[in-house]
Amino acid sequence: MRVLVVANGDPGSGPPPGPFDHIVAADGGARLCRAVALQPDLVVGDMDSLPATDRTSLAATGSRFQVHPDPVNKEETDLELAVEAALAWQPDEIVLWGVWGNRPDHTLANLLMLTRPALTTCCARAYLSGWWAQTATPGRPAVLQVPAGSLVSLIPLSATVSGIVTGGLRYPLPAPWEKRGATLHRGSGRGISNIVLSQPATVHIGRGLLLLLYGQPSDAAAELLNSGGLP
Repeated sequence: MRVLVVANGDPGSGPPPGPFDHIVAADGGARLCRAVALQPDLVVGDMDSLPATDRTSLAATGSRFQVHPDPVNKEETDLELAVEAALAWQPDEIVLWGVWGNRPDHTLANLLMLTRPALTTCCARAYLSGWWAQTATPGRPAVLQVPAGSLVSLIPLSATVSGIVTGGLRYPLPAPWEKRGATLHRGSGRGISNIVLSQPATVHIGRGLLLLLYGQPSDAAAELLNSGGLP
């Protein structure tokens, strides 16, 4: 089961590819849904970003509402509340859309939503105009279903991420001199700008928390792949 969770941010190039079994909108994210003719099953939040006219129209077409009673003193963002609601369906995958915006604090918090322990029960990804973001944790590898030639960057969120073993990437980890998997350190650029060679590319880790950003094709890599220049 796939569930789309829509935040009230920049829609970018549009929604991620579907289909989805359920759609949850976080407050003003319902307006993004309406703009692309998506009908949210559920709208969650304090409703401070969703005009009453939109609420009326959504309710008339079948959307349910879960309204937080105290918009001033609540301790969770609307996106957190929407993700919790999505988890009630026990999905295999949750996709976040609309998480990017002009508030850097919201953007960073939205991306770090992928690290919530509750989301380890499913595949959780965020969609950013052709880019995907997801995490890899011990025992839960990342599987990257994107075309060959796509860029992929491995960014440590913990101080170190060790035991990294990749498959299907142009620059494999570990390197020949690393006997027990590669180690990446937070703040290092070693994992930036790898290239997907084959589907599905995989990233396993032994310890730590790793963020992956991937999906946009590299023109140079695509040219090499077409010419047979990459193995």
